[in-house]
Amino acid sequence: MLHALLSAIVPGVGQMVAGARRRGTVMLAVVFILAVAAVVIALQGVDEVLSWLVRPSVLLALLGVNVALLAFRLFAVVDAYRSGGRRTRASMSRPSPAPPVEGEPAYPEHRRWRSAAAGIALTLLLVLTIAPHGVAGYYTYLSYDALVTVFVSDTETTASTRPVSSTTTSVAVIVPTSTTGRPSTSITTTTTVAPADEEPQLDWGEDRRLTILLIGSDAGYGRTGSRADSIMVVTLDLDSGRVALFGIPRNTGSVPLSETAAEALGTRTYVNLISSLYWEAQDHPELAPEGGDPGAVVLRDTVGALLGIPIHHYAVVDMGGFAELVDAFGGVTVNVTDPVRVRISPPTADGDWKVYDIQPGKQHLDGLEALAFARSRTGSSDYVRMGRQRCVLSALLYQNGMAEMALKFPSVVKVVRENLRTDIPIDTLSDLVKVRSSLKTDEMITVGFTPPDYLQGRNALGYNILDLESVQEMVRKIIEHPEEVLSAQDSGSDVDESDCWKID
Repeated sequence: MLHALLSAIVPGVGQMVAGARRRGTVMLAVVFILAVAAVVIALQGVDEVLSWLVRPSVLLALLGVNVALLAFRLFAVVDAYRSGGRRTRASMSRPSPAPPVEGEPAYPEHRRWRSAAAGIALTLLLVLTIAPHGVAGYYTYLSYDALVTVFVSDTETTASTRPVSSTTTSVAVIVPTSTTGRPSTSITTTTTVAPADEEPQLDWGEDRRLTILLIGSDAGYGRTGSRADSIMVVTLDLDSGRVALFGIPRNTGSVPLSETAAEALGTRTYVNLISSLYWEAQDHPELAPEGGDPGAVVLRDTVGALLGIPIHHYAVVDMGGFAELVDAFGGVTVNVTDPVRVRISPPTADGDWKVYDIQPGKQHLDGLEALAFARSRTGSSDYVRMGRQRCVLSALLYQNGMAEMALKFPSVVKVVRENLRTDIPIDTLSDLVKVRSSLKTDEMITVGFTPPDYLQGRNALGYNILDLESVQEMVRKIIEHPEEVLSAQDSGSDVDESDCWKID
């Protein structure tokens, strides 16, 4: 068994000790070649290696390599066991055994027990040899399955950069009268931006920026329809590692639509809540001809128009998926400033209505608690809730690195596969992974475009109209001069002061 154990650790060593030097030399040569290849790959850097591991073709190749390596190691263990047995038998010099006495077994009882024990030990050793390859194969398969299920290939994507341009739109705005001070409705003309096939308003050039719309849908058990309960945009500078997170109020109205969306919905300006735009666009699959999420496509282009920047992709998760994702990460820790007490509906059919009482201080929240914390408007407002939503998302980004991802990988992948909808192409993941370690999540800039700083007025339905000039000025400032914004944030400017996601 010693020879088999040695070859289980390093294939070929057991053969060398057992005297089968030719086979042992060949096996050790294979091990040496594999070791050199592993060192060469490791020298490429963690980020480079991980960028390969988000490519389906590489994962399929790794599955094949894993099977071949397992077969090689199993052969080495069994062959070393046999070689050791042959050497033992050859070295034993015993006189010829006496003929067995009639009625007694031909072999002593202890030899049978020793043979059975050796068989059991060999079986256990083979199981231990198989185990790491089984885990590696399982992780590899999960990765491959999630990639091909959730993300799209380049052949399924359209142009990733969607330019924006100025357009003039008439919207209804509620303004106070000069005599009574009571609000009255009037029609005013304002210049906004809407997606168009022209030059972009901001020319990003070769700065390698990636911007993604994150939509939290309120779809859930017992709910009718699906609205965009949370609308956030994360933008990454792939060279500098700067990260910014923008929040769009769900009660924003009178947003400009792209030509395609305007034709489908029969209006150039969507005066209703922007959160309802996501639901209404779902009835128009022609808005996502590539087979994606029509509501997310329209919202992506619309929010890009509001911010004055191209948004390349979207990602959508509903309430149940959000709670499961937080649980998959083992919960999330936040600094709660004000008490949150709310009763919310269950995100799944097997849940119950439940009251959550989250007190101020450092709190570790599970999935449903984080959902309650992020969705509650009781005793506060949409804008306070937006801040909590950005807090939870920022905390998840900040508190989970590669070590956490490795430990929680199977559960996280399962949640992503079942609950995430996105148009992010697989090849984009490679770029994201390469800059993973350089992302400055501890210096993340977050801002919510809320009243009064970003309010232009209200439309005839009473919904807020964003001051696009102020919004786009802030977006431009954050993107072009992040250091100045961080300094202003530290001194208490109009950028979010909350750092509830930073836990020491």
